[in-house]
Amino acid sequence: MKNRDYTSGVILIGAGILFLLRNFGIISFRYLFQFWPVILIITGINLIIEKQPYVAVLTWILFFIIVITLSIMIELEIYIPMIPFPY
Repeated sequence: MKNRDYTSGVILIGAGILFLLRNFGIISFRYLFQFWPVILIITGINLIIEKQPYVAVLTWILFFIIVITLSIMIELEIYIPMIPFPY
């Protein structure tokens, strides 16, 4: 399998986990849109280091781990973002 096949799978699994955690009330998408610049950074890293076979998969896994961890911390009020969204 090519690296891009794994990347697509990891992105779909990560998105599915995010939606599942939201449905269970564990995380909220209230602050999730603050993380959109990280997607650009990950895409740039993957374009620069495209010859390494598992860099794309590892960067997306790291992204989802960070997003889930921060979302849980925000939901439990352990971490409060500086700029809250009105919704």
